[in-house]
Amino acid sequence: MTMLFQFSKNQIADRKTMFDFIGKYTHVTSENHDEYLKSLGVSFLLRKAWLAATPIVEITETAPGKWKMVTTTSFYTSAVEFEEGVPFDEQTFDGRDCKTTFVFETETRLIQEQKCTKAGGKDTKLIWDCYSDKLLLQTICEDVTSKHVFLRN
Repeated sequence: MTMLFQFSKNQIADRKTMFDFIGKYTHVTSENHDEYLKSLGVSFLLRKAWLAATPIVEITETAPGKWKMVTTTSFYTSAVEFEEGVPFDEQTFDGRDCKTTFVFETETRLIQEQKCTKAGGKDTKLIWDCYSDKLLLQTICEDVTSKHVFLRN
């Protein structure tokens, strides 16, 4: 589907500030996610489980400038706490050990970079765009991009 990321001028004008990232969002659709997971080297069974899941993402500000993002599915929960621009250690759902950094590129765009700390591991970039009623997520590994829509609960 090519329509996921096409919006009218009114929808673009309705984008929110970074504080409006705060909330709970349910995954409703994705494009090219199996190819993205393959590019990471994720096993067939884990790919199928992930593709069948309905992730819920909750974003909170725990203190001024300190953020928490919790992703929950029926088989996996991930919680990361971060400060903008401060790298931290993270183990991803697929088992990669990464140095992860979050940066607000704009008030409505959050960039998450995961740099693998083990030789031969793959780096990824996640781009989170906040709108009044949804989060749009692009996940990028090498030359493969997947796109996701999460609706605000």
